[in-house]
Amino acid sequence: MMTSLFKTIDCHMLFVTSIEDGLGVYEKTLGHKLLWQSDTMAGLEMSDTKTQLVLTTDTPSETIFLTEDTHKAYLLLLKNNFKSIKAPFKIRVGSMAEVMDPWGNVIKFLDLSDKN
Repeated sequence: MMTSLFKTIDCHMLFVTSIEDGLGVYEKTLGHKLLWQSDTMAGLEMSDTKTQLVLTTDTPSETIFLTEDTHKAYLLLLKNNFKSIKAPFKIRVGSMAEVMDPWGNVIKFLDLSDKN
């Protein structure tokens, strides 16, 4: 049996106008535990999953899938009529890519190859 290409949802990103204001709502009011923070993002825990809720001031709301190997996944998707939007590129924890499926859905995915 073939294993699925996408292992889980890595995170769901939510646009906020300020990280501090977003944390005021999602951490202080709604009770999500702060896991990490940068100038433009903050990762929050959701209690029943490893999927993170990520507040961001520079990206629209979106869902990002987790895969074992971004480069291999990207090549497989291109061979199956997906169109490249962004080829794999380095991020803090590994690599990420973006494709469009045959129906116009944008799919972003990453691996954790550089996570320490």
